[in-house]
This record gives sequence, structure tokens and C-alpha cells, in this order.
Amino acid sequence: MEEYFYEIDLSWKSEKAGFLTSHGVDEIKVFSPIETPTEKKNQWTPEQLLGASVSSCFMTTFLEIAEKNNLEVISYQSQCFVKLEKRAEKFTTEEILIRPIVKLKNNSSFLLAQRCLDEAETACPSRRALKINIEIHPIFE
Repeated sequence: MEEYFYEIDLSWKSEKAGFLTSHGVDEIKVFSPIETPTEKKNQWTPEQLLGASVSSCFMTTFLEIAEKNNLEVISYQSQCFVKLEKRAEKFTTEEILIRPIVKLKNNSSFLLAQRCLDEAETACPSRRALKINIEIHPIFE
């Protein structure tokens, strides 16, 4: 068994803001809204970082599987939506939706692309770690 560890450091700065750092990468300012999720959307929130983590993990997993299957991908873009619900005065992350747009070199590769995407859904480590509903709605071009 191989193990890998990732160290992330967080420093509180003011109000509900802090800075995330990790060796060798730029720091990120993060903010947790004080009252409602609609506040201060000009700074990264934990919910956005969660969506970014799952979305980027899914992309790299899909691209790795696509490469192993000789699927020629020209481009990959995606949108990610994180759904919060307020229940009993507490916010809970309920669902993540990822909408990848995958441009293929060969239009006849749609079935192979779908198989690679299906495999990536079950292989993505971040997706497997979460106990919430994660939907993938791809568009192949």
C-alpha cells in the first residue's frame, strides 16, 4: 500500500478570514460568511473550495483514464455548483453538481468518452470521500 500526505496550513487573520498555505504553492485567502452564504462572494469560501477540490479531482481522474484509453481530448472545462440548505438554523452541504464540457478530437469517440467519464465518477478520490450526492452532467463536443 502506498500512502501520500498533503499538508495544508491555515492562519486566522481577522473576522472570519484566514489564509491557506501549503509548501510550494501560493497562499489563498479564505472567508466564511458570518450570517448567510450570500455575503462577501469576492473571497474564496470553504464551500467554493470544496467544489473546486471535487471538480479538479474529477477532471484529473477523467483525463488520466482518458489517456490510458487513448481518448484524444482537445479541451476540458467545467462548472461546479455546491448546494447548501439551512435546516434547524444550520447550513449543510447537500449536493455538488459538476458540468464538464469535453471537446474531443474525434466525434466518433463519444461512447469511449462516456465510459471514461463513468469510470472517473467511481475512481475520483475526493468524490469517494464525501457522503453527499455528487452529480456529473457532461457535454461532449
